Amino acid sequence: MLYAERLLKEKYFYIALPIAVVFLANIFITQIKGFSFIGQIAIFTAASNLFAIIAAHRMDIEILSDSREDSKMKLINGMIGAFIIVILSLPILSFFLFTDYMDYLFILLLSLSISLNEILTSFFLRNDSYKKYILFKSLPPIALIFFSISYDSPLTAWLSSYSFVLCFILANIFFETKGSQLNYSLIFKHCIKNIITKIAPTTVALISAFGSFLWLFLINYKIGAEAAGIWSNIYRIFSLPIILYLSIFLPISLLEVGQSASTIKKFTHLKIFTFKYSLLSITLILVSMMFGQFLFSFFTGYSEVISYKVLMPIIFFIILKNFIGYHQSFFQAFKKNFILLFVLSIEIALAGYLMISNQAFELEYLLNTIFLSLLLCFSMLFIYICKLNFSIKRAFLK
Repeated sequence: MLYAERLLKEKYFYIALPIAVVFLANIFITQIKGFSFIGQIAIFTAASNLFAIIAAHRMDIEILSDSREDSKMKLINGMIGAFIIVILSLPILSFFLFTDYMDYLFILLLSLSISLNEILTSFFLRNDSYKKYILFKSLPPIALIFFSISYDSPLTAWLSSYSFVLCFILANIFFETKGSQLNYSLIFKHCIKNIITKIAPTTVALISAFGSFLWLFLINYKIGAEAAGIWSNIYRIFSLPIILYLSIFLPISLLEVGQSASTIKKFTHLKIFTFKYSLLSITLILVSMMFGQFLFSFFTGYSEVISYKVLMPIIFFIILKNFIGYHQSFFQAFKKNFILLFVLSIEIALAGYLMISNQAFELEYLLNTIFLSLLLCFSMLFIYICKLNFSIKRAFLK
């Protein structure tokens, strides 16, 4: 029993370590380059993540929630599927979005790098290859530190770091799949099938990420890159406990959901997870109210005292956005993607309205508007969850 507990604690440590590396990298780059530099990096990363979600087509979640025996084939299917999506995206992006060939080529290559890394690290985690998991999760932020020091341009630093990571990933994929007897015709058919069946959950994840990107882009567009950098740093610093909780316990909960036969047991795991998340959120609010200004200045070296009118709306945004976010994974397991699609579409519509509005915004007013928009989305989702809970209990009693 003690040995099993020790192994579980070690697993938590292995999952948490790369998150700490990302956090420290963000703080370090902010210290040496400033808010404007890190704000532009945040914009580039958010934009690439949108395409990466499409390329990964939720295969990272499927690898985690499926059996270990099937994980290698899922890895191969996910990798080849990502390449297929990227290749098919080339003519679409070139026609609709970009005029310069190199623009969309860079975007797609870097999105491929992010998506392959997510699929690969899910495979490592599923098979308890923790050293490789730490290496590949930590490599992008470490590379970004090196190239941020080397270059003054945020775009050049960002492109160089993820291009380097992509080369590293492709080399590792070769070694992981070396010697496998593969029927490429059958794999190709499975990949196309996976891409089609993952359209709904991928769309939900994409809209959610697009919402986060729009809010960040909105702040950058309406206020400026420095404000986007402040937003990005507050998010990184104060979301750390929530990101740690989700990164460590969400995969474990998804495994338990996958192993549960009845719907009521599946939903029980969701309720327990949400209860713990609520306790963590209340703690985060209290700590932020008491020590938020000090923590922000300590980690960023920001000389001015950050206003609570700026800090607290972003704290509430972190809590609500991650609440909506982790329900994507649970609802994918429950095959109930429609409600999240509806809720997130409202979020996109509200962000889009603010984007096209000619009204000039102060940062505090804009942050409060963002918070209230997320609160509306959260309320609708919460009402649906309560209704779903009632329906499941009533069906169980019958």
